[in-house]
Amino acid sequence: MNQMLSKSGNQFIDDNPHDLLDHLVSLESALPQGMEKAFQRFLGDMENHFHHEETILKGAGYEDLSSHTLEHRRIAIYFHELLNDSGKIRDVDSVVTAIKTRVFEHELTVDQDFWDLFPTDAEKEPLLRWEPSLETGIEDFDAHHRALARHINRFYLDVSHHQSRKSVLSELNVLRAYAGYHFASEEQSIASDPQHKANHAQLLSDLDRLMQEFAEGKHTTESLRDYFDYWLFNHIRVHDIPAANGSNPDKEN
Repeated sequence: MNQMLSKSGNQFIDDNPHDLLDHLVSLESALPQGMEKAFQRFLGDMENHFHHEETILKGAGYEDLSSHTLEHRRIAIYFHELLNDSGKIRDVDSVVTAIKTRVFEHELTVDQDFWDLFPTDAEKEPLLRWEPSLETGIEDFDAHHRALARHINRFYLDVSHHQSRKSVLSELNVLRAYAGYHFASEEQSIASDPQHKANHAQLLSDLDRLMQEFAEGKHTTESLRDYFDYWLFNHIRVHDIPAANGSNPDKEN
């Protein structure tokens, strides 16, 4: 993975923090004795990314810059406190989970607020068009769903503009990371039905297969429309909305 999570439409914001996902991969494979240095490198790059992003948003006239900057500081303080906790820093799994939770949630919700400052053709002719009927009524998960749809639309824009397959696959890797985090969040909250969880696993497996096939030169841009409509929107209609409305079988027992 060589691109960061955000795909805002501003090329500098999108490309500048390309090492951060690589850091996450490195952290996942780090030995306890090497965790502190790996975490320090990640934290340094993350704070640089925040600084550059704030500079651009200020120049773009982002109205909510103060609260956005404050959220950056909260994340940084949390990570510095984690780094200074000698007991926790050696627990690789818990550190990586903490990082993914704070960073992914920030990217999936807070950073979406400024995407409209940098419109792209993905908004003019989207692959997936969000509709009110897709709302679950749970604010955080609806924000995740809208963000996933926007990432799919910008991924599709890359495909339509004949970006290299390597670049497109990088975007699919980002989508895969987001989706995995989102599904795990649902499973801690509303997705108690075993069939719901099984569908999450199936969707990730299907996406892995699509990425492999795409790398091999398969699939047209038109075929991707039907795939992602099923992959995201059908899942929301069939599983997420009923679960959010309390019709999950496990919740009725």
